[in-house]
Amino acid sequence: MNIDDPQDHRQLNITVENYLVTEVVAIPLDFDIKNYLSMREQMGMFQADKVDSKQLEIISMGVTFSPIFSSMNNPVINPYSVGYFLHILDEIGLIIKSHHNSIRKTYSGKSYLEFCKHWNNEQYQFVRGQEVKRISFVIINLVQLLQKDVIKEARKALEEVVKYQTESKEKMEEILHE
Repeated sequence: MNIDDPQDHRQLNITVENYLVTEVVAIPLDFDIKNYLSMREQMGMFQADKVDSKQLEIISMGVTFSPIFSSMNNPVINPYSVGYFLHILDEIGLIIKSHHNSIRKTYSGKSYLEFCKHWNNEQYQFVRGQEVKRISFVIINLVQLLQKDVIKEARKALEEVVKYQTESKEKMEEILHE
């Protein structure tokens, strides 16, 4: 493939080996996924074939107890289980909707359940006009960010940067007006 050739360059934009989806959620510290599974789901019978109940529990614990959960480069965690976890969160209203997400937009409202039913990891699928081979997820839990004072730390750092920029701008104006 020659990246100087416009045809090859277009193909690079269309075909994606690993697509990243980020979701922002608000999961309480005492969240237990089992409380939101039907009896059939608790027995391992899901509406989507490739969902693994053990992985679903691991994903749930990972997201609940850490500010950022990632399935990237993890051959053990399958996208179906992550998608099903997000389907459950979507059903109970814990996904922050203001954040753009291509999967939600691609499957128009039915979102993650449709993704789990129709995604085929063995071949390229279309997501927003791009051929995608593998999909990875990053899930950000706002509750953990607040709990671990990450937001407070970020606000403090931001205030320092804004103060520095304001002082620098004032000094530059002083120098220019002299």
